Parts: sequence; C-alpha cells; structure tokens
Amino acid sequence: MFKEASPLAYARCGTPSHGGRGRGRGLLAYSQGGLRPQGSLLMGSDFREIRTGSWPSRRLAVPVTGASRTTRLGPWWRSARPPWRSARLVLSLALLLMISVVGAAGVGCGERVVKLPECGNGEVEGRELCDDGNLEPGDGCDENCLLESRELCDNRVDDDGDGSADCADPDCFSNPLCDNVEVCSNGFDDDDDGLVDCADPDCDGFLACLGEEICDNSLDDDGDGLVDCDDSQCNGHPACGGCDPEVDLGVLAPGDTRVLGADTAEGESTWLPTCGPDGGDSYHLRFEVEAGFLLRIRTASMEGDLVIGVVREEEPGVTCELDELLCVVVTAEQREDELAGLPPGAYRLVVAPSEPGGAGQIQLNLSILAGPVEQCSNGVDDDGDGDIDCDDADCATASECILEQCSNGVDDDGDGDIDCDDADCATSPPCVPPEECANGVDDDADGRVDCADVDCSGTASCVGSDCVVNVSLGVLDRGDVVQGAFDTSLATDDSAASCGGAEGPDVVLAFELSTPANVSMWLEQSGDHVVTLFGEAGPGSWCDSAEIHCEDPGGSGRSAHATYLGLPAARYFIVVDAVTGDRTGMGTVELAVFDPLVELCDDGVDDDGDGDTDCADSDCFASNVCLPEQDCHDDMDNDGDGLADCADLDCIGTLACGPGACLVDRDLGVLQPGYPALVSVDTSTADDHLSASCARGGGGGDVVISLELAVAGDLIISGTQVAMSDHAVALMCQAGPGSECDAAEHACADGGSPGLPISTVVAGLPPGRYYLLVEPYGPGGAGVITLEVSLQP
Repeated sequence: MFKEASPLAYARCGTPSHGGRGRGRGLLAYSQGGLRPQGSLLMGSDFREIRTGSWPSRRLAVPVTGASRTTRLGPWWRSARPPWRSARLVLSLALLLMISVVGAAGVGCGERVVKLPECGNGEVEGRELCDDGNLEPGDGCDENCLLESRELCDNRVDDDGDGSADCADPDCFSNPLCDNVEVCSNGFDDDDDGLVDCADPDCDGFLACLGEEICDNSLDDDGDGLVDCDDSQCNGHPACGGCDPEVDLGVLAPGDTRVLGADTAEGESTWLPTCGPDGGDSYHLRFEVEAGFLLRIRTASMEGDLVIGVVREEEPGVTCELDELLCVVVTAEQREDELAGLPPGAYRLVVAPSEPGGAGQIQLNLSILAGPVEQCSNGVDDDGDGDIDCDDADCATASECILEQCSNGVDDDGDGDIDCDDADCATSPPCVPPEECANGVDDDADGRVDCADVDCSGTASCVGSDCVVNVSLGVLDRGDVVQGAFDTSLATDDSAASCGGAEGPDVVLAFELSTPANVSMWLEQSGDHVVTLFGEAGPGSWCDSAEIHCEDPGGSGRSAHATYLGLPAARYFIVVDAVTGDRTGMGTVELAVFDPLVELCDDGVDDDGDGDTDCADSDCFASNVCLPEQDCHDDMDNDGDGLADCADLDCIGTLACGPGACLVDRDLGVLQPGYPALVSVDTSTADDHLSASCARGGGGGDVVISLELAVAGDLIISGTQVAMSDHAVALMCQAGPGSECDAAEHACADGGSPGLPISTVVAGLPPGRYYLLVEPYGPGGAGVITLEVSLQP
C-alpha cells in the first residue's frame, strides 16, 4: 500500500542536508498509529505529506478524509484547536522533535539512505542527461550535466550553430568521413574532381549553394526556413513594399505640370540622396514618362533646409535600385534645375532634411517638356533613348534608313533606282561581275585579283603549287575541327604576307576542303607571329602566291581569330610567320569547318550572304553575343560578351554610365573623322593610382588622357615608345557618378616588349567621352610614349 518517494523528495538520512550542521531533514508519515520517520516506508493513499524543516514551518503527513489538504504547523496559539486538547497531537510533536535530533546526529535512519546526484563524478544520476567526469563546457556535456550540441559530420546541417556545417566545421577536420570530401565554402577542389565548391554536385543542397531568395514565388529558395518577404534578403523588394513611394503621380507626358508640397516628417522611405544626411527617412514622389523628355523642377523650402534628389528606377517592378541624376540643397530661396535628354522610364523626386533628425517642408513645381527629335544620320543619340540614327524607331521611315534590296525588283529606298541600278548595290554580289581568274584584273572589285580571290579557288587556272608543307591537316568536311602544332624557332624564312613576316622564319600548314564551307581559325602562340590564309595559284607557284587574308595578333603571346567565308572546295595553306628572327616561338592553329550558310555572330562578316552581318542578321537575334547588356549597374555580364556594365558599349550613354570622378591629365577635346590627335606623355614623373588589365600589375606612374568622339566609328590608336619604355594603353568608358577613370575598361593593348610600337583598333564605338589610360608594364617600363589617335566612321 506504500510507494517509494523520489530521491529528490527528501534529504540524505542521518547526515546534515544542504551542508548544514545539526539540522537533519526527513519525512514523517502520520497514520492511525501516529507519526513515524519515512525511510523505505512511505506514504499510502490515506496520508498527505508534511515536509519537515525549520520549526515551526515543517510539514507532516496527516490523515485526510474527503478532499486532500496539506497542514502547515505553526505556533499553537494560532491554532483553532489548542494542542492540549489533543493528546495525540502533543505526542506527535514530541516524536517530531526527537526524530529531528536523531536525524541531525546521523543515527536512527530508516531502511534506506538516498544519494543525491553529483554532476562531474562520471556517473549519470537522477535528472542528469550526461556526466563526462568534469564540469568543463564545450565538450558535449556542460557544467550542469546537460547535453551540448555537437557537429555531426554527414547530415548537411550546422548542428552546433557556429556557421560551418559538416566537413567545413573544424570539429570534423579529423573525422574519417571528411577524407577526400568537397568542402563547399573554402574555394578549393577538395576531392580533386575538377569542380570547386557549389559547382561540385557533392554540394547540392548545402545552404551556401542554394542561391538567393526569390521574393515572389512562395518558395524557400535559399533553404533558410524563411519564404519570400519573411526572408531578410527580400527587404526592399517591390513585392515586399520596399519600393512604395509616399506619392505616385502616375504617367506624365510632355506638357504636364504638377505643383505640390512635401513634408519630410511624413516620409517613411529609406533611400536618401547622396548630398543628404547619413540616416533617417525621406519623402518619395514617383512618376513615369513614356517618351524621351526634359525635366524642369522649381523648388523652394517652406520650412528648414532640405535636399532634393532626382533619381531613375533601374528596373521598375523588379528591384528598388535607383540611379541618382541630380542632388541639390534647397533653401527658402527659389531655385530651378533642368535635366535634358532623359529617356523613357520611372523617376522619383526624393526629399530629405539636410541634417539627420531634421524635418522640413518644400514647395515643388514639376514640368515635363518634350525632348529633342532624333536626327537619323548624325551618329548622335539626339533624343537620349539609347538608340542612334537608324537604330532608333523614330527613324524607321526616314529615307536614309531604308536600304535598297538588290534583287527584288523594287525601289526600296525610293530614290528612283531599282536593284543594281541603285548606287547602294554597286558592291552587292548580285550586281558585280564574276572574277575572271587569269586576266590580271580585279573584275568583281573586291580588292583581290585572280587566284587571290576566293572565287577562283579550285578553278583550273588556280590548281597546283610547289609549296613545301610542314604540317598537313588533311581533307576536311563540314563539322570537322582539327589542330596543328608549330615551332618557328626550327624553321626557315620562305614566305611573306601583307601584314608582316618578311624577316622571320615561317611554318606552313595545309588543308583541303571537300565541299564549299566557312572556316574559322584560332591561333595560340608564344613569340610574335602573323597568320595568313593562302590559296593555290597554279603549277610552279609558291605558298604565298595567292594571299586571301592576313591576321596580326598584335604582340607576343597574343591569340588571334579569323573567319574565312565561302571557301570553295580546294586546297589552302595556313602560314604562321614570325615577325622578326628573334620573335619565334611555338603554338597551335585550330580550324573549325562550318556550313557556308550559317551566320557566325561575332566575326564582322556576312557569313551566309544575306546582306546582314553578325547581330544585324536575324539568325543571331538569340545569340548571347547579340543580346544587349540588360542591366548596366549590376556587376554582371548579362549578354555574355565578356564586358560588364559600363565597359559594355550597349551601356554607353545610359544614365548609369555618365560622368564620374575621373581626373584627367590631358584632354584631346572632340575627335572628328580625318583629324587625328597627337599627344606625348611621360609616365616616369606620374603617380601610380590606376590599373590597366594588360599591364600585368603596372608599378609605374599612370597618365589619363580624355577624348570625345563626335560620331560613331572605329578608334585607331598608334603608340611609339621612346627608348626602351614599355607601356600598355587601355580604353576606358565613363562609369557613372563617383567612378574612377579605370572603373570601366573596354579594351587594352601593349607593345609586347620594351621599345616596340603599340597599334590597335577599337571598333564600333558610339559617340561620347572616353579615357585612355597609359600605364607602364612594370616599374622599369616607365618613360615617354607618343600616341596618335584617329577616328574612322
């Protein structure tokens, strides 16, 4: 009928509890026979516990009838029933005192002594979850004998919460499970499979490799347990209210005017103008314009000093990123500001106090005025919409933008001349005579005579040659890719080409086409070579008798790429020729053979002969190299052309790529076609604070030269290095507010060795301002260099 009590319910029998002296504690059971100590004999259902303690606040187990209760003993005079009226109670009190004394003396215990748990003794007791024999934290069992979190090395979870999971956690470095396992956040190929971190399938599912949260798809994209706007990554996202302005004026059109006031005390937006305070809220007024326009704003402060910014939304409805166009301080005196040539888009006026914690009110007069009209043949983006001349939709019906189609029997451009009678078709294939291959005349006016014209390759008068071949690449079909190696240091000087190689040894590689095709060639080299395609020129002719195309990479170690179009089925020679006897080296030539009707989108040639070249050909509309740079301020190469943001010509003239903080040393002014500019600079006296990619770290002083292109065209740069100076010249674009001169490198060239000339052409530049950064190849390369810069439309 009795139950054993928990060891924690009473103190150790016969010894002072809690470290006290002379004060034992125990439990008493009160039954029909009176009080008695509780050892192994404990209370039954007809008893209630009275816990003994310091008198008069000890508890006794008393018999109950009906509802259970606990009786606390106190001074007898507080009892409703004096103790002398109950002999049994007096006897019970006496027995209680006797047991307390006996318990304090450590004698007279009941049937059992109960041991309290002791953390750190190596035994798991009572409510302990662990006991490792010490009270040190951090070893899996803490000072209270509770389990600590430990890293499990194969569950893809950060068990101990230290920011590293599994084999990336130092706790797992010695675990055999982590031998030859990819650690997904250290930048190394740990398992030697050629794949690093998140590129390795072993890392699929790791938090670090799950990417960014997409804020409007109801999915936990980054695996952190937070979905969409609950994830901190989505703070400021349009779907989460981050772009909401205080006032939205809607769509405005040229001629619209709005007069309104703004109180910064009512502002809750977090984006602040750069000329404003470092913290606080701002007041945003948003509007959209669907055509190029001029913005005029008149402002005056009604209370307090304020700042106002004009900004353009980079991607309305997608991000909250803003490009600042204007930031001015507004006082009580009225001011007027204008921004001309603004393209269509979403804009904001941002009002903020000039000091943190301040506030104020402003009166605004906002006017939208019509922008300039696109002129269709001046090479300038007149209306500021990003499209120039005939690329602008405004010029779609302009006569200068309608091209004559040379074989459709229609006067397409409306000039009264049809097809080959139109001067526009003078060089179009349908309108030129075929090349006669043995008359010594350039019949088709393409600059190539007889066997040097690809139209003659394989004809009776152009078959055969006495050329000695060093490497044979065999007979090639469409789809073939072949490679041949060369070493000009072991060769003799036997051939020459139009673009160089008259003084250096050369190697000849031969191939034959089984069917008409396009051929792309890639050259990788050490040393400095030119590479030339020759055709056969008939019996008794030599390797260089029928030059078709010559390519100069422009310096030692430079690679080259050329595409040869519409080659007939015939035999051809590739001659790799060192520019001088001391510039020999080794390398490879790779050839890829294509269907002649396929447009190659990055070779500057109309490969399929349809009159459209590269990205102008509809075959290339979906090609990566033809997709425009989608965002000029996201640090990404959106169109895959190797150039990001403002370094990409697609971004020239956009708001994100305007003037910056570049300080120039020389200004060449506006460069017009036919009027080259000449400048000489000395880098040995300049400071070193900028960097060009092909200078390999530089180390000497650098000089910045600014110039402005009046019209679109190719920029031709020629440099003469005085004495043994060794420089690189880089073309930089403007990169927006606050940017340095070297923030948007578009192209870079060097001479290859000290004292050698620098020559390069940067093609297809739109009008605008650019910088030339001249930097020594190393600290010892500083000196004088003279540059000639010209523009060819």
